[in-house]
Amino acid sequence: QLDSKIAALRGKRVAIAARATEKGGLFKSIAPKDIAKAVLAEHSLEIPEENIYLPEHIKTVGEHQVLLKSKNQKAELLVAVTSQ
Repeated sequence: QLDSKIAALRGKRVAIAARATEKGGLFKSIAPKDIAKAVLAEHSLEIPEENIYLPEHIKTVGEHQVLLKSKNQKAELLVAVTSQ
């Protein structure tokens, strides 16, 4: 079932609003749990945090690619971080 959820999110986008400085730096980095909450809110799909892979924590406003992985599926998800 996780495989089909990840496949459904391939190429999709989620938006996260966070507190940021004027230069676009975030006060608190975006972690897998924040992305999981955004996916649930926007796409009604529950993805466990351990299946969300970030090259590094997201610390700036803008668009960031993250990888969703299960045993049989991989999908890239675009995370758009905006200033609150």
